[in-house]
Amino acid sequence: MEYIILSISGGIGKNIISTGLIKAIKKKYPQKEIIVVTAYEEVFWNNPNIHKVFKFDGLIYFYDDYIKNKDTIIFMHDPYHETNHIYGREHLIETWCKLFDIPYDGEEPELYLLSREIDYVKNNVLGGITKPIFIIQPNGGANGVTDLPYSWARDLPYGIAQDIVDHYSNSYHVLQIKKDNQPLLNNTNALTLPLRQLFSVLLFSEKRLFIDSFAQHASAALNLPSTVCWIINKPEVFGYDIHTNIVSTVEEKYKTTKYSYLQPYNITGAINEYPYDTRDLFNKNEILDALASNK
Repeated sequence: MEYIILSISGGIGKNIISTGLIKAIKKKYPQKEIIVVTAYEEVFWNNPNIHKVFKFDGLIYFYDDYIKNKDTIIFMHDPYHETNHIYGREHLIETWCKLFDIPYDGEEPELYLLSREIDYVKNNVLGGITKPIFIIQPNGGANGVTDLPYSWARDLPYGIAQDIVDHYSNSYHVLQIKKDNQPLLNNTNALTLPLRQLFSVLLFSEKRLFIDSFAQHASAALNLPSTVCWIINKPEVFGYDIHTNIVSTVEEKYKTTKYSYLQPYNITGAINEYPYDTRDLFNKNEILDALASNK
């Protein structure tokens, strides 16, 4: 048996994005079995393009089984380090494909959920909810990466997020995807489920408001149009046409890139890098209009 090993560093969103790359890899190498090594194996369960998936802390006998005396292809390079990505010239999947000399034909992410998983969420997580469901993810970031609960570079300002929730809270049951250290908006219920259950909950939502974090990638992979707000990152690089992408147009007033390296700002939202003279990074009415048209 011939193998391709794809090693993926990074968070949940990047892993979901990689499923588009995997689809393209399988087209070029249909005879090879793809093995994924990752921190988030749940993203890849049931994916027909994948032979096996391993977590970084579970590589028992991996060398003996997949490397030693094999003609295995190893894909480990990180697209975040590529020139086209740093300059934001193309979608990350395209950059990733080019990195491994894989033809890119517009492949997008895929998630595969079992009917039993979906039914469990419907009956045991969402049972008793009578209103239509509105899911919001106003904050992103991985646990342990930063102690800051809010990143100005990516997250929805709290005031706008709360105004949006208040607008819908009477007619919708609002669920908020959040980390433990992030504040729970008023009139919302926290979504802190296992990852596969979070994916399944998305299927039962009527409206979705996200930032550039894993929920917008998962929604694209599940063909669920959503409203996505962007500050530093670009939808042309990390986003999808299925979504309504709202990009902040607030002009930078202060030059805060003295210590920047390959990107102007740290996505975790370093306080000393804030380049604006206002906290109003989005027009609330623009977001409400987008939500009204997206179902």
